[in-house]
Amino acid sequence: MSELAKREENGEKSETLTQSILLSRFWVLKRSADVDGADFLVQRQCDDLVELRLRAREIQILGIVQSKYFENSNRVNVQKAYVLDNDQPRKEFFCSLHTHDEEGERMHYFFSAEDIVKEFEVSSCGEFYWFSLTKERQYTEYKNPKDRFVLDKIERGMNVAEGNANRGFLQKKLKMFATPTMHLQKVPNFQYTLTIVNDVHMVTVKNMTTGFSRPLEARRDLYQNQGDFYWGDDYTGCQFLAVSILAHHFDGDLPEGAPVDALRDLLRSLDDSSTYVIKSQTLCNLIDDTVHQPNRLKELEAEFDMYLGPEDIAFFEVVSMLGTTLTIRCANGIESVVDTAEYDQKLDPMLCAIKIFLPGIERNAEPTGKTLAIRLSVERDAGTGKVVRILDVFDMHKLH
Repeated sequence: MSELAKREENGEKSETLTQSILLSRFWVLKRSADVDGADFLVQRQCDDLVELRLRAREIQILGIVQSKYFENSNRVNVQKAYVLDNDQPRKEFFCSLHTHDEEGERMHYFFSAEDIVKEFEVSSCGEFYWFSLTKERQYTEYKNPKDRFVLDKIERGMNVAEGNANRGFLQKKLKMFATPTMHLQKVPNFQYTLTIVNDVHMVTVKNMTTGFSRPLEARRDLYQNQGDFYWGDDYTGCQFLAVSILAHHFDGDLPEGAPVDALRDLLRSLDDSSTYVIKSQTLCNLIDDTVHQPNRLKELEAEFDMYLGPEDIAFFEVVSMLGTTLTIRCANGIESVVDTAEYDQKLDPMLCAIKIFLPGIERNAEPTGKTLAIRLSVERDAGTGKVVRILDVFDMHKLH
């Protein structure tokens, strides 16, 4: 067999193996030409015609899967242009690599765009990422993943890409209704007056340089909220006000998470029936205060008065749920990967709830992110602090 014929046969083998995995969950479209690195385009399946037509009215992201076959230590190239978008890994791009070992057993390696950027080498010309099995690099972490893990990883990437696309679309459309107020001052010098008129909480902004005042612009393009500004014991109203004040302070730009959290906490501590003045210097102090880094997990633990007995009980952020692999992050930022396949049925309700709520969070179109937190009793490694076993599960919370 000629080298060209062998290469073509290997390519067909790879595509057949990849397609057999994808078809168990997705509708699969095969491109006749390799455009944007896609051998396969995958779309979520619909249960009926009504669901199909409803989805047609939304932004839908198709997963892109490039499939390749290699032998021994042959090198596999993936174009950087396929992997990156604006110099960032694409959420919806994946690479499926197939081969056979010396005994003829099938071997499968699966990578997201983020995995490719992290693990592959860059060619000398700078145009490709390349993969090759060597004595030093066996890529065991990505070898022979379970089909369910692969499918969940693709679906999660599509969810996140869909959320990003919807967020960009909404912001673009809302700009005509909420043009960012740009003050063009290198050093902001404003006074924000929080007042109450006819039982309505209102905020005015006074330019301390010119003396001109105007209402604070409600930045619904940055935080989707149908309500109004608020201060006092109202999380959503305070979050909305914090985003709007800081967006004005940053000359119309989207404020970062930590300053928003800090200002929101300040607003929640105020009396909702009183009038207040917040100056630009106060905002600068909040932004520069590196000590104040609000941690929602720690706030939850304080709010629920965590039991500090012999059991290790804490809140964890759910990072992902791929197949039976649950990735969680504790309040100290330590990330743990736990295989839930070995656990008994008491974890099933939690895992089912995660699978229900997590896709909606991943597809969230709001600029301010949401996370899912669960309270667990765990066993941790004494050296690394990573969770090695989940002992019990209590409750779950959705966080802004």
